[in-house]
Amino acid sequence: MTGNFFMIKYVKNYQEVYDQLSQILSSVKNEKDLMVDIELAKIEAQREQAQAISSLARDKKEKNGDDLKQLETLAEMLKAGIITQEEFDAKKKQILNIEKTDI
Repeated sequence: MTGNFFMIKYVKNYQEVYDQLSQILSSVKNEKDLMVDIELAKIEAQREQAQAISSLARDKKEKNGDDLKQLETLAEMLKAGIITQEEFDAKKKQILNIEKTDI
């Protein structure tokens, strides 16, 4: 064996064996490659987590905007006499998901 190469001479189909061994050896990752793969997987998981959190925050912001719009409409309806204060309060609790014990 010289340097990083070796030769098989006394096997009948040595070229086939050599090719198979070369293929196996070239496919084996060293420790550094494995550490890089692990770090890349961690980064990808963190990126996906950040996207999920961002998506949840965006959805919550949109929902809060919708809630505010509904409350403004209800307040206008209350002011115009279309609904009663009790109806307004009940709908407000429903929109804001408030129980009597939360107040």
